[in-house]
Amino acid sequence: MLDALTPEEMLTNIGIEFNELRETKGKVYAWKNYQKRLMQFFGKLSALMSPKDITELCMKIEENVKTEGGGNETPLEECRKFLEGPEIKPKVGRPEKVH
Repeated sequence: MLDALTPEEMLTNIGIEFNELRETKGKVYAWKNYQKRLMQFFGKLSALMSPKDITELCMKIEENVKTEGGGNETPLEECRKFLEGPEIKPKVGRPEKVH
């Protein structure tokens, strides 16, 4: 488990996990997990980085995830939009002829 590691080993393992997740589950999932791990081990990692730096890194990750994910929508909302298909707008003007 990561708890028993030194801060250096912990950060290395978090990086290894990030790379593996990026290859298997995608960039956004890997970044969110990396962010989660930084916050999970905040106290121990503060021996290597200042608490301010860890917090700022987490905020940057959040911004990058929003950009990668297409904005402020959650992955579930994006999936719903995709499954609903494109919005079909009625034509304005003359009605179409029906044969």
